[in-house]
Amino acid sequence: MSLLLLTVIGHMGGYSELGNGSFLLLLLSFMFIMRSRFVARQDVPPPGFILVIMGWSSAGIASTILLLIPYISVFIFWY
Repeated sequence: MSLLLLTVIGHMGGYSELGNGSFLLLLLSFMFIMRSRFVARQDVPPPGFILVIMGWSSAGIASTILLLIPYISVFIFWY
């Protein structure tokens, strides 16, 4: 809950690095917590679960790119 609040405060206050960094930590912690449940499941995930994986991946990659933009030269394609 505190990471979500930190994400909102960071983005609302104009601190993009803080907001993007806490959002990335929020995504990673959620995936870490859900990993044990995913491994322990007994049935096959539904066919639409690939969309969940693609969404998590897209959000993680986008957050990482947004965190790296101030520090490295990023090709315009990644925007």
